Amino acid sequence: MDLMTLTAGYRVPIKNPENQAEIIKCEILRINQEHSLYYIHFYNLNRRYDKWVHGSEFILTDDDQIDLPKKKKKGDEKKLATVIDEEVKVRNFNDIVFGNYQINTWYFSPYPKDVIKNRTVFICEFCLFYFSTQEKLNQHCSKCTIRSPPGLMVYHDTENDLAFFEIDGYVQVNYCRNLALLSKLFLDHKSLIYDVDAFLFYILCKKDNHGCHIVGYFSKEKVSEMGYNLACILTLPSEQRKGYGKILIDFSYMLSKKDGLISGPEKPLSDLGLLSYRAYWLEMILESFKSKNELMIKHLSKDSHIAEDDIIGTLLANKMIKYHQDNLIVTIDEKCKGKMESGRKHRVYEKYNLVNRY
Repeated sequence: MDLMTLTAGYRVPIKNPENQAEIIKCEILRINQEHSLYYIHFYNLNRRYDKWVHGSEFILTDDDQIDLPKKKKKGDEKKLATVIDEEVKVRNFNDIVFGNYQINTWYFSPYPKDVIKNRTVFICEFCLFYFSTQEKLNQHCSKCTIRSPPGLMVYHDTENDLAFFEIDGYVQVNYCRNLALLSKLFLDHKSLIYDVDAFLFYILCKKDNHGCHIVGYFSKEKVSEMGYNLACILTLPSEQRKGYGKILIDFSYMLSKKDGLISGPEKPLSDLGLLSYRAYWLEMILESFKSKNELMIKHLSKDSHIAEDDIIGTLLANKMIKYHQDNLIVTIDEKCKGKMESGRKHRVYEKYNLVNRY
C-alpha cells in the first residue's frame, strides 16, 4: 500500500515512540498531503504523544497489518459533529513560554487563533494572560503589578517557601478562565473553560523575592453532590517530579479533615494523576503501619480521610493483599519497607495554616 491511498481513519504500523524496537499501531487523524505529513494517535498511549509525522515513518510493507477505516453508519458523521469537534483532537500549537521555561504542549486548548499563529504562546506567569510574541509579553510585564494569585493566602510554609492561595471562580472569573486554558494544554479530560464560578481553586506557589510562582493547583466544587474533595489537579510539566503533586493532594485531604469528611478525587483520574494518587495513598498506608501492628481499613480511612475504595484499590495495585488460612491479610515487601522507613518527604503541616477554618 502506498501513502496516497491512506486517509483519515486508517490504522498503520509505526515504531513505538517509547521503545523504538517495538512496532505498534497508530490511527491517522488528519493529513497534510502537500508535505506528506500525518497527525496520528498511538494506540494504547496517552494522547499527549499524538503528533505530526512524515509518511516515511509508517511501515507499509504488509497490507495485512493495515486496518481500513471503520464504515460509518448513515447519519454517524452528522451525529459525531454535534458531539465532538474534530479540531480538538489536534494539538493546535507547539509550546508556551511561561516564566523561565519553554514548555511543550500536550493537548489542544482553545486559545484565540491570532494568539497561536506563531505556534508559541507567551504567558504572564502571574496574571496568566497570553500573547503571540515575546515583545508583547515584555510590554505587558513592564506594566503588570500582579505578583501572586488574586486570592486569599491560606497556607504558608516558611521553611520551604511554599504557599497556597484560595481563589473563588465566581469572584476572579478572568484569572480562573486563563488558568483553565493553561490547564487544558496538559490535561486531556479538562473540559472546564468558562464555567468556573462553581469552583474554588487552590494554587500552589513557590515564593521568592520576585513574587509567588505557580507550580500547580487543584480545583474543587463548592458543593459536590458526590462528596469529592478535588475536581481537577495539575502540576506544571516544568515542576513535575519534585513532590508538588503529593503536596497538592495532601492539602486537599487537609481540607477534608477540617470539614470532617472522608473523601477523594473525582474520577476518572488522568494517567499521571492516578500515579500521583497511588503513590500518596501508599505512603499514607505505610505511615499507618509505623504506629500500628494491625491495619483495619475502616480505621485507616477514618484517620486519613481517604475513602475505603481508594485504600483497597491501592493495596491491590501494589499486591499487598493476600489470602492466608481463609483470612485476608496485608503484606509489605522489602521495597515498601524501604519507603516506610524513609517516611513522607512531601506533605503539608497544620502549623502553616493561616485561616482558622482550615
